[in-house]
Amino acid sequence: MHPRMTVFRRQQFYGFPPRFTHLVVSVAMSIYMVIIMTFIITLVNTGMDSGFLVRWGKAILIAWPIAFSLLQLGGPVVRNLAVNLIKPDQGTTE
Repeated sequence: MHPRMTVFRRQQFYGFPPRFTHLVVSVAMSIYMVIIMTFIITLVNTGMDSGFLVRWGKAILIAWPIAFSLLQLGGPVVRNLAVNLIKPDQGTTE
């Protein structure tokens, strides 16, 4: 293996058991989406001024619990819908 490619090897992580996968994904996805979306929406609606960070922080605090709850409740349904929309490979016999 090329020496520079060792950076991309997956590190062994002893964290959460597999049964917490949906919870961990929901937390990570909701934080990621909320930070980006609230930044853009707050910036577009109110502009960048001295109070921007306070307004953005309040928006994050309001939006994150909502986004997390929606992912917890609707995530499995949306995942199943997406899986059913995917056409199987021609080589598989599912």
